[in-house]
Amino acid sequence: MHYFSQILNKYRYKVKKKLLSNIDISKDANYEFASKLRKSGFAKIKEFNKQNENARKIISFFKEFKSSKDFEKELNKDNDYDRYKYRSHLTKYFDKSLLTNYAEDNFFLDNVEQYFGTKPFVRVIDAWLDRPVEKKFENYSQNYHRDSDDYFLIKTFLCLNNINEDNGPFQYIEGFHLNPWKNISNDHSSFQVERELYPQNEVISVTGNQGDLYAADTNGFHKGKSLINGYRCLLTVHYVSKYPKNDFLKDKFIY
Repeated sequence: MHYFSQILNKYRYKVKKKLLSNIDISKDANYEFASKLRKSGFAKIKEFNKQNENARKIISFFKEFKSSKDFEKELNKDNDYDRYKYRSHLTKYFDKSLLTNYAEDNFFLDNVEQYFGTKPFVRVIDAWLDRPVEKKFENYSQNYHRDSDDYFLIKTFLCLNNINEDNGPFQYIEGFHLNPWKNISNDHSSFQVERELYPQNEVISVTGNQGDLYAADTNGFHKGKSLINGYRCLLTVHYVSKYPKNDFLKDKFIY
């Protein structure tokens, strides 16, 4: 049954790519970000806030916000929803127009369109805070998985604070965005993915400074590493095709 399911998923993937995508890979030379994504499924830009005005404004706001009582409240919040016990959403504290301008910046739209070979659309904008949780809640967020939003899928992440090995770096299996129909279970342990399924592939563990940007085709295997201490704050934007697998949300802002 698993074999036939995999064949069906591969067929759907190939058909949708052929119908919607018109990629001219020769133009990748003009889109370094898209080129990196195509090669490994992952790309990073250091100090993106110094290159992009909207990112600069977002980081400037966050520097002030993290000294506020609202931030302290979110940091110490006890989330009743076990699946996301580790997370608080900060989107409501940001200026929506600023977040929209950031998400629809030509840098993102142009590079993602070059990667997709079709016009991208913003499905989600979300600023969040992650914190350490008890071991029994970690499995909800820390297992390797592939996202199912769309066959055309890029998620960007702007680091709102410094991220190191202790406060939960993003981890990605390089190159496995190319076959999203394989091993689609979302319950793979780190050992299964890193040692059994893909032992020859590099595990990219993303640390970064405030203002750094990274992006990934999350059809590939990825996870957020368990936080040991501190907190992780990110602004993420999800780009999909005109006809995503999961419908567009009524409100793209996540609260």
